[in-house]
Amino acid sequence: MMSFTPWSTIPSLCAISLVVAEYLRRSTLRMPRAPRAPRLTASWWVAVIITSYAADLALIYYCAVHEYPMSPWRSTMPLPVIHTANVEIPHGNLVAAAVLAVAAMQSYALLGLYRASLPKLVVRCGCAVMLFLSICSPALISFDLYFYVHDAILGLSAYHPPKVPFPGEYHIFDLWLGGTQSTIYGPLFVAAARLVTSTFPTLFGKLMALRFVDAICYLLILRGLRAQGMPERIRTVAALNPGLMLQYVSDGHNDLMPIVALVWGAAVVRTRPALTFGLIAVAGLFKLPYVILGLPIVATVRSLPARFSGTAIVLAIVASLTWAVGGTGYGDALAGYDRDYHPDVAQRVAGALALVLIVSAWFRSRRLKSAVWIMPTLSAALYSWYFIWGLPYALARRRILGYFLVCYPLVATLVGSAIERTWELSIALPILVGLSILVSGKPAADGASHEESKRVAA
Repeated sequence: MMSFTPWSTIPSLCAISLVVAEYLRRSTLRMPRAPRAPRLTASWWVAVIITSYAADLALIYYCAVHEYPMSPWRSTMPLPVIHTANVEIPHGNLVAAAVLAVAAMQSYALLGLYRASLPKLVVRCGCAVMLFLSICSPALISFDLYFYVHDAILGLSAYHPPKVPFPGEYHIFDLWLGGTQSTIYGPLFVAAARLVTSTFPTLFGKLMALRFVDAICYLLILRGLRAQGMPERIRTVAALNPGLMLQYVSDGHNDLMPIVALVWGAAVVRTRPALTFGLIAVAGLFKLPYVILGLPIVATVRSLPARFSGTAIVLAIVASLTWAVGGTGYGDALAGYDRDYHPDVAQRVAGALALVLIVSAWFRSRRLKSAVWIMPTLSAALYSWYFIWGLPYALARRRILGYFLVCYPLVATLVGSAIERTWELSIALPILVGLSILVSGKPAADGASHEESKRVAA
């Protein structure tokens, strides 16, 4: 579990420090500048990203099959999984250092692409190759993709699962989970997962079907960013982002489904605000936290009464439908999740600050770049795949979104990774945060900060 120091305390304190430092200095964390490079460097950056991503997937597979102690039944899993609760790997520190170095290289390569110009054909081919690698990835960093199949098989009874063992190859669910468990996901996701996997008779087929849908969602997000008018450099670092590919296609985390709804909600908020509110409700019915995380995208709606009424209706719809379908089973599952991880005081404070920042953005106040890293503290557990929770906050500010996408591979590896070591959190992370604060730039003039806070897009 990740509920004790330093697994939750240090990341929470680091996130708070970034936010407070940026707010008090009234400056924004500047995007680091890549050195000037030869004309062909951008294409080489793509090669670096693809190669490093393949290396990342190979390291994850090594960890999944060499972890010890390992129960014999785990060797029968169609896709091996790293057990996050107790990871012992041969040469573990060396492997963790290699994974961290690869992530740093990926973020630096994305920075090079952010500052360069790349032909669209190269971007599309690179994205296709990375999606292919993701779908064919031989291992997983969490059990979540299996749990989605678990929910799909149970359907709506996943909120009140029967105390009956799963038959055949699906008995893996019982062995891993230690018995039946209620789902913590929204009714719309459970229905979607059941629909996607129902035509595939084998466990492997169901897992691959979910990965394939995630790849489609990834492409829909890229199309949504284009519809929103995001510049080409941001779409490039989104299309070739190994951190996002790893977490949400290879590992199949279900956050891409609500993110699709929110990205397209941001794309149409100026012309169809009612549709945007509806898409926020859809996101919340996929995964409950997104009904809150998606609220900053309606800041573009200038009418305060319209924002109030739309937000109230969305919250009421999501709450009522979730309760009607999930009932007490859903509530008990969420409460149990919080009890299992029992977040410490630092994480509770960080989570409260994240809520303040969301409300502040909803009221059209100044947005902070560092706020994207504090959003995962709203969860009881801090895992690397929760860092995408900062993306909806960033959608209305191009510079914040670019900063988020470039830094994502490194940040997601440093915090909440399945194979991270104590030295990464207690040494590497504080050093990185300290350097970020020191090089964040001179304080901006009050007038400039005020004007930026009024802009919807950077």
